[in-house]
Amino acid sequence: MRIGIDARLALGKRRGMGRALLNLLTKLIAFDKKITYFLYVDKIDMQSILPKAPNLITRVLPPRFYPIWEQVSLPIACIKDNLDILHCPANTAPIFIPKRMKLILTIHDVIFMKSFNEISLSDSMYQNIGRIYRRICVKTLINRVNHIITVSQFSKNDIQKHFGIPEDKITVIPNGIDDYFFQNLEDNCETFLKRLQIGGKFIFHLGGTSPNKNTIAAIKAFNLLLQDEEYHDLCLIIGGVSPEGSNKIKKYVKEKGLEEKVKFINYVTDKELKCLYSNAELFLFPSLYEGFGLPPLEAMACGTPVVASNLTSLPEVVGEAGILVDPMNIYEMKTAMIDIMHDEQLKAKLIKAGIQRAHEFRWEKAANKLFQIYESYS
Repeated sequence: MRIGIDARLALGKRRGMGRALLNLLTKLIAFDKKITYFLYVDKIDMQSILPKAPNLITRVLPPRFYPIWEQVSLPIACIKDNLDILHCPANTAPIFIPKRMKLILTIHDVIFMKSFNEISLSDSMYQNIGRIYRRICVKTLINRVNHIITVSQFSKNDIQKHFGIPEDKITVIPNGIDDYFFQNLEDNCETFLKRLQIGGKFIFHLGGTSPNKNTIAAIKAFNLLLQDEEYHDLCLIIGGVSPEGSNKIKKYVKEKGLEEKVKFINYVTDKELKCLYSNAELFLFPSLYEGFGLPPLEAMACGTPVVASNLTSLPEVVGEAGILVDPMNIYEMKTAMIDIMHDEQLKAKLIKAGIQRAHEFRWEKAANKLFQIYESYS
């Protein structure tokens, strides 16, 4: 069997989907050496991060411009490589590929199908254009797809609501946690934290400019916390946003005089991310919409208590191992943060429960389920 996988997001500055894809690929290729895998990327693997195996071939396809790469270069390469299956793991896929070729599509969430009243426009034009592209693309090819994979029961229900997909055409394969996050810290992270000018206690929030990340609400809740003199020495570290922030985020921070208290980091490596999770007083994740929500589980694996949103997939993922709050209620967020920092018994209980919860989500399980789907089309 010859299987092609769109592996673009595994290279470069990996965020959620890219990190998930790389872990999945690493575990997947060990299952059956008789299968030939083709990994399609849009640039050279300068970090040598992609897995290596005799049954794995990597193809670098031009151009870098994503829609043309996906809709023209990728299907041409699939035909040349005579694939049996093409798996596109990042919400979109080529609209035109031969009918004999099975198409498997991973849809992590359907934010792109939501109205702008439900999920408002981003400050980033790139994100807004991407959202429109995904909507057009998926609506056009959804009936061509042989099988859909998604990452939570919530996302499965949401996909069925928007597209009317039959139950047996969708499989839920939850994401896993990279083994790295369960390991002890390699060092005390002093150099990295000093570079960020973090010398004391801090709360960590992994957000973004996309409105569903609800980053401004996280800042508002933190600002509310600072009104208590006891918490004046705290900082809020925000990953996923450039130091300048988006226009709305930057404006709010400046208006409230929080420039010294709120620090932004656009991109962090896995090592830096682990440093932030492990040294934070708690991890704050008040997202309005997540297809899965990997960051809370990563924080739990690092032994950090979690305050997360009670919406969409997050209750399903976090379970009872974190404190779930209304992400629009900053007072509820503040109370949850104070409870963790004041109650040592509660903190210890959440840390223990979080580590146990994170162990339930492993990439070996995810790769095994994905391989079974591939086999069903052999």
